[in-house]
Amino acid sequence: MLRDALAVFVCTVDEMMVAHSHAVIIGEFKVVLLSPRSDEPLLYADGLLTTLHKAGDMVTG
Repeated sequence: MLRDALAVFVCTVDEMMVAHSHAVIIGEFKVVLLSPRSDEPLLYADGLLTTLHKAGDMVTG
């Protein structure tokens, strides 16, 4: 597991549907671990790493 992760999901995969460079994974969460830290998670959007706050700014203008 990733030591500094804000969240860790342990899952079983039932099915994976791949289309080009993306995949939809159908499965079941077995364990969800959340960090006590309050850092903002990173998101990948429009070819850049961003945060939820900054991504909201991109959407609203």
